[in-house]
Amino acid sequence: MLKDQLCWIDIKTLDMDMTKQFYRKFLGWQFKEERLSNRMYTKIYLAENEIGGLTDLNLPIFAKGIMPHVSCYVEVDNVDQMAVRVLDLGGKLLLEPFDVGDLSRMATIQDPTGAVLTLWETQKFRGMNADISREGAPIRMELMTTDLTKAGAFYSKLFNWELESNISIPFKSRKRYPASMSEVTPNITESQWIICFHTHNLDNKLAIAQSLGAKVMVRAQDTNGEDSFLLACPDGTVCSIMEPK
Repeated sequence: MLKDQLCWIDIKTLDMDMTKQFYRKFLGWQFKEERLSNRMYTKIYLAENEIGGLTDLNLPIFAKGIMPHVSCYVEVDNVDQMAVRVLDLGGKLLLEPFDVGDLSRMATIQDPTGAVLTLWETQKFRGMNADISREGAPIRMELMTTDLTKAGAFYSKLFNWELESNISIPFKSRKRYPASMSEVTPNITESQWIICFHTHNLDNKLAIAQSLGAKVMVRAQDTNGEDSFLLACPDGTVCSIMEPK
């Protein structure tokens, strides 16, 4: 994986069966129970490639009232140094750096606008290894934010990212997993990171999502003229789909 880029996703859900059924039919994912460190974990596969995991919010380790969401993990060289930088830039540490067995070291942060992101320092566990050009693969992270200026300043200083305009934060290296940002919508009023997935046929993929109970929240077009749909999924998560040009 490349540093300062998406390396893993974790879908946190209140209904494991519904989430599996939706994403299996929508994006062609498979799910496998595997041992990760000292516990069992449901991994998400696209064909033979790992892209993320699935976590049950009903487990006792989670406080009541946490809504379904997708956690984004960004690979960094040194989590402890990045944690200090987060605080210097006005962010918060929701989980201070800690070791995940011998797999990684991680920390969960909150940017000055309220969006949450996890920093991941790889040790034995390398994270996702899927080709982003494949149907159903994560193609980029998208930040919905209440303050474009504040969020842009924070992330361009935290990571090796350049602020291209007031609606896009691409990486300096545009080879893999670029990120973008846009203002919150009437349906999404709080800052949050979501994942955009690759499709080769946007209209067909949208029809499949809607047949499975997903609702269109926003249709958008980025600075490259690429259309995408922001979807409210039936399990309570939010994602977007894009057909890159």
